[in-house]
Amino acid sequence: MNLLGITVKEIIRGEEPQVREDVPLKEAFSVMREKGRGYVLLTRDGRPAGILTERDLVRLINSGVDLRKPAYLYGNKELITCRADRSLWHALYLMLENSIRRLAVVDYENKFLGVITVEDILKVLEDDVFDRDLKVRDIICKRKFTYVNRNTSIKECLRIMDEKNIGALPILENMIPVGIITESDILKNFDDMDLSDSVEKYMSKPVITVEEDKKVYEALKIMEKQKIRRLVVVDNTGKVTGLIAVTDVLRAIGGDFKDFIQKLKHVKDILDIFPEVVLELVDRSFQEQIVIWQNKKAKEILGNLLDKDIKEIFPEIQWIQFYTQLIKEGKIERYKFYVNSSVYEVSASYLPVENKLYTNGKINLLIRDITKEEEQLKSTLRIIENYRRIINSTEDLMIIYEASTGRIKLFNMATLKTLAYTEEELKKMTIFDIIQDDHSIIRNNIERIVREDVVIRGERHYKRAYGDVITVEVVATKVELESTPHILVVARDIRERKKMEEELQESYRRLRLLYDFTLALNVCTSEGEAYNLLAKTLVEKLGVDSLTVYMINPSLNRISGIIHYGQDMQECMETDIDQCKVVLSTQPLVYTPDGLIDCPFSKVPREFSYMCIPVVSSGRIIAVLSMFSKSKDYFGGIVKELIESLVNTFSPFISNLRLIEITRELSIRDPLTNVYNRRFLMEVFEKELERSRREKRQLSVVIFDLDDFKKLNDTHGHIIGDTALKHVTTLVSNSIRAMDLLGRYGGEEFMIILPSTTKEDAVKISERIRKALKTNPLDIGDNRIFISASFGVATFPEDGESVEELLKKADERLYKAKREGKSKVVYR
Repeated sequence: MNLLGITVKEIIRGEEPQVREDVPLKEAFSVMREKGRGYVLLTRDGRPAGILTERDLVRLINSGVDLRKPAYLYGNKELITCRADRSLWHALYLMLENSIRRLAVVDYENKFLGVITVEDILKVLEDDVFDRDLKVRDIICKRKFTYVNRNTSIKECLRIMDEKNIGALPILENMIPVGIITESDILKNFDDMDLSDSVEKYMSKPVITVEEDKKVYEALKIMEKQKIRRLVVVDNTGKVTGLIAVTDVLRAIGGDFKDFIQKLKHVKDILDIFPEVVLELVDRSFQEQIVIWQNKKAKEILGNLLDKDIKEIFPEIQWIQFYTQLIKEGKIERYKFYVNSSVYEVSASYLPVENKLYTNGKINLLIRDITKEEEQLKSTLRIIENYRRIINSTEDLMIIYEASTGRIKLFNMATLKTLAYTEEELKKMTIFDIIQDDHSIIRNNIERIVREDVVIRGERHYKRAYGDVITVEVVATKVELESTPHILVVARDIRERKKMEEELQESYRRLRLLYDFTLALNVCTSEGEAYNLLAKTLVEKLGVDSLTVYMINPSLNRISGIIHYGQDMQECMETDIDQCKVVLSTQPLVYTPDGLIDCPFSKVPREFSYMCIPVVSSGRIIAVLSMFSKSKDYFGGIVKELIESLVNTFSPFISNLRLIEITRELSIRDPLTNVYNRRFLMEVFEKELERSRREKRQLSVVIFDLDDFKKLNDTHGHIIGDTALKHVTTLVSNSIRAMDLLGRYGGEEFMIILPSTTKEDAVKISERIRKALKTNPLDIGDNRIFISASFGVATFPEDGESVEELLKKADERLYKAKREGKSKVVYR
């Protein structure tokens, strides 16, 4: 195992719990609980600014701190961070020097990436690091442990855990474990915990235990498997003798955390076999950096350098420049030193320390003699200069790079112009710094070109100096420079061609969308279905955030209905449309935050864009579509044109559907009262009866006839008679359920179909209607006309099995009601 060879990034757990530092403590601990990590990072501008742990929660509750206070007041601000590209050795050094269990991992810009813990590092250690003969009793016998009984209050448990700085308390009865209360249990219940409750209410059970005769290595494996940080230790009788935690295991490896680091000293033994020079320096001051360790290769090439100033090896001026940059950046790669006739490539890392009594920090150097490479490069450059004049005459990009390393050796002016790098930048780059495609595929192609002498063609994606990526068409072949295989790439910028292809694809997508929309419209059978299709197309296919449809009655010039789709949007019109710009102009209106056109009635936030467009039928506006997008330039040329095309296609279809619906309504409605006519009632009655028979449910029918209606007509005239019929249907409609059907059976006779209704309920409904008629007379000027009706009720299946039988029964009972004095409900 090479801890220098493993980077911190490789053991980061993944997504870490984090909140802004200004959130309330309660919210911070809620996130900690949700993520189940035992801690939460406090961030400021995306960077770690502090940390809260389960132990902090115990301390704060015990101290009576109001958890509504901001988290940054109580979070640990001394948060130690570690760059993701650092080695685990570096991470362990930081943990040792700062006596901490966790490190926050950040990238080059100090953006938070994750957290690593001592436990994480333990997981990557080789098994032979552990002393397999060390037993659990050897650890716990050296110290006492604290426990409570099940009647102890949770408040007392918090006090003990806070004062003794411990993370768990076993709950024992006669030294037998019945539960355990841990920091995690406190976190789980903190927001509804009553401190006067006994610990039994919140403790975890059953308790995970380990026998004291077990080996420490086995205890660690149990904790790893159970995903816990501590175990209750018991003897062979099951009685508790102590607790063991991960930190105890760590100390057990060598008696102390520093001793644990010593067990990893074999890392330097590995460095001894490196083919490069490796040095370790201590930085005692700006003027003095002393070698404290060197590998065998360093001693072989440079002699004994121990206790010598590094400036004895490198020129002082060069070293000071290097050292200054190293202190500033913390890491340098491939820095060239020129010493007499030799050239050295040096990579270094700097590890500062807080306790500067002895040293400011440590410097690790990896030194490689590249003198021969530099000489060969110069020779190669002289050769390829002859090619430069040739390849600069083409507008295509031409790049020659070394097959084995990918290092760019030659390029033409078109490459500089297209990729926007400087000559100095390109000379330091490899082809893999530019190509953004899978490098394993590129390496495989290089190997094929070199071995099989094939020509590779295809598309690649090149990264420009500005950070953007362009698509190029390449032809790659093998060339020889000084008997060394190189790759010649001729690349053509095809951005314009790609742009045209994308525009064609977009045009095809729009046409396809319009085609599919038209096909779908052809099978719509109602206005509602058509509007739903239009809304789905605009919201789901085009990505409009919200759509509101204002249905307009062109005869009344008023809004007749409003439908919302997508995100909620406050309505800009309620009933009147006189001030609507779209209605007034009959033209679409598009608003963008940077534009000049706006509607004073719009409720869309000013930072969004919106579009309103009319739906026109036979030259009259029948609806206005109002939609918005959170993108400020969403309703640009292409989208606007597509929406207009969709609406223009939609308008004649909706006109036809409206005519069809109107015709259908006329065919099933009584023209005077607007209730269903007899033909439609009979169709529905047959269907409802069949369904009731199939589902074994009751069905009732009511026939009622207005009493003395002929007399009313003779006395007041047919116009008043017609008004009376409308008055009756209005009262009855308000007295029945939405599922019930009311229709005109003939003249002054009406029928009500009552699905899933017993006779008892049908009688109640009839009585309610009878009373409503009696108590709501028809007022005509100064005249008050009282209207009554007689009712006959029949119910399936007790009164008949067919429509004819039920209608006959209901009709007979209606006339029985007439004979018995009118204004009566007869049901048997």
